[in-house]
Amino acid sequence: MAAPKVDIQIQNGGLQSTVGTDDQVAGLILMSTAAPVGLAFLAPKQIFSVADAVALGITAAYDTAQTTNCYKQISDFYAQAGSGRELWIMIMLNTTLMTTALDVASTTMAYALINGAGGRIKVLGISRKPNSGYTPASYVGQLDVDVSNAQIKAQALGDFFAGVYKPFRVLIDGRDFQGTLASLTNQRASTYNRVSIVLGADTVSTKESMVGRALGRLAKLPVQRNIGRVKDGDIGVSAAFFNGPTLLTDIKDIAAASIDAVNDLGYIFPRKIQGLNGYFFNDDPTCVPLTDDFCQLGRGRIIDKASLVAYTTYVNELLDDLDVDATGKIAPGVAKYYQGRLETALRNALLGGIYGAEVSSVKVVVDPNQNIITTNKVVVNVFIQPKAYSKTIQVNLGLSAVTG
Repeated sequence: MAAPKVDIQIQNGGLQSTVGTDDQVAGLILMSTAAPVGLAFLAPKQIFSVADAVALGITAAYDTAQTTNCYKQISDFYAQAGSGRELWIMIMLNTTLMTTALDVASTTMAYALINGAGGRIKVLGISRKPNSGYTPASYVGQLDVDVSNAQIKAQALGDFFAGVYKPFRVLIDGRDFQGTLASLTNQRASTYNRVSIVLGADTVSTKESMVGRALGRLAKLPVQRNIGRVKDGDIGVSAAFFNGPTLLTDIKDIAAASIDAVNDLGYIFPRKIQGLNGYFFNDDPTCVPLTDDFCQLGRGRIIDKASLVAYTTYVNELLDDLDVDATGKIAPGVAKYYQGRLETALRNALLGGIYGAEVSSVKVVVDPNQNIITTNKVVVNVFIQPKAYSKTIQVNLGLSAVTG
């Protein structure tokens, strides 16, 4: 029998289609030919600004000398998140595949970064700028095969840490896109609801995507917020391209039908909106069908936050002695106590936090008909109604002879 614990079971399919949780803490894994002077390879490091990175030797000159994008990705992160946001970084030798870095068995890599941050990381980004002699073993769905392999590892890594109360979501660099939009892998047919693939760069022919910029946008937003929300402003680039060596057309000049098609395939990328200055992220899809409750990062981040609230609320209740009625069922007062404690905590965290309401409603139910003498288990059912998103606004417009 396992040791006593708070067992969080995430329920998927329910949508049918005062506890702190460090919601905006991010992690970023980057690659280089040589470690910066102030940070060894594979060492988790907490920073709060571009200046902190520069103090470690991660500068624009470092990027140039080492043919890397470490400074670029970190500065992009802070361009979105703002100085003062907590970011945990780890730099690896650039011969390391993202697949290896995200493997739960690679305990000195992403695994060590999550633990080094004490489980505070809620969104993890990874970008690989490999050594100049690197050639992908193959391309899968127009991307380096390392991307699709990394998805598998990222999902397993996220599932593992969610099981030990350190949940997070992963942004993977959709690197080295080969240019045929119609041949991209359909991520809406994948099974990785903790994973998103980022495409797009602000420089033509760049093989690596703007993971840092997407990560920074997520790090400044409340958990339910879509990173494509127009009211949050543009992403601060003057040009945008699909990252890779062959498709050299600015995204603003690519046919709308093609942009819609990439959107429907489940990627995060920058897009242009008619009548507005700048570029905006299209959406926050994860790599699963639309029927998955966690087909968007915002939905997954909500459930991650709720799971930590539930754990923190109930961990002190473990192995407590509970009153039962004559039939061995949980006493009504005890059921109401368990129900009330969590509902209050969730309401405070999700409906009354510093960002206001992050969900539409919360309900907690403890069935008083549980025979806890037999099972030694209290089952608590939590129902969280998320907010909806105005992805399409239909305006029925026409001329009329009358207005009444």
